[in-house]
Amino acid sequence: MPFVPTFGAKLHELVSSGHDCIGWSEDGTHVWVTNPERLARDVIPRFFGHCSYPSLSRSLHAHSFTISPGSNNTWHHMSFRRDAPALAKTIMRKRPKPNERRRPEAPQDPHVSRAPNAESALARLCEELREEEQAGETLMLTLERLQASLSSAHAQEAMLVRVRLLLELLVEA
Repeated sequence: MPFVPTFGAKLHELVSSGHDCIGWSEDGTHVWVTNPERLARDVIPRFFGHCSYPSLSRSLHAHSFTISPGSNNTWHHMSFRRDAPALAKTIMRKRPKPNERRRPEAPQDPHVSRAPNAESALARLCEELREEEQAGETLMLTLERLQASLSSAHAQEAMLVRVRLLLELLVEA
């Protein structure tokens, strides 16, 4: 099965492509946009199936990116870093919370009656659906915790590499 790039992978490639209207912050943890119009016209269509900065902005929000305080065009996500393109592939679209999901309402027609067996089967199905939703939410929370742990592990690994380099420099001196 061929690899289908995720939103995070495509975005990482776009930001790393060297265009002057979008790029990485100095520390590689934020993405800045200097010219949304030019980005939409010249760059976005090469990576996504549209040419709209507002659409890209909605997608960023939908994938848990946040706007940096005091800036309309600087974005951040804990799993989106210049030095970790593989981590960008783990970024998932947010799922609506259970109370935000719309559920179809049962017909209110008083002339429509249901057989008792059909009602109990429907009740069982509704209960199974609720259990599946709860299991899915539990999995999403676990995934978020694992992503946070992975991010922390990457930071610790980077720190260990720096310490090793410093120790090697000290030993050489």
